[in-house]
Amino acid sequence: KRSGHCRPRFGVKTTPHLLDLQELFVGKPQSLAPFFNLEQRLKAGDALGASNMFTASRRAEYRAFFSSLGANLATIANQLGTLVGGTFTVGQAELVIVRTTVNGQAAFPINLIRDPDGIWRIESM
Repeated sequence: KRSGHCRPRFGVKTTPHLLDLQELFVGKPQSLAPFFNLEQRLKAGDALGASNMFTASRRAEYRAFFSSLGANLATIANQLGTLVGGTFTVGQAELVIVRTTVNGQAAFPINLIRDPDGIWRIESM
């Protein structure tokens, strides 16, 4: 391993083995879609679209935050970090992103749930 690099791995709780991140990205499973869609909508400056990636209970909070950033909204897309791993169950997922902070690299969780309508949404980050 080189400094600052890691081999991404995903654990799937319903099976005893780990899946390679690249395997999962090939089909972009629906549980990963909110993260990628959030990133794309932030880059496009779409506060409403970005906030729609969150559960109904968190959507207004994030909509207000994203709207308050105005023209700076696109800049936070680059600050989300790099997706490096996570775990999945049938109705929940926890993604792990890594980003560089003033104190070095830090990992942060993004928790997703499958809404009653079957759509994966971000619950917290």
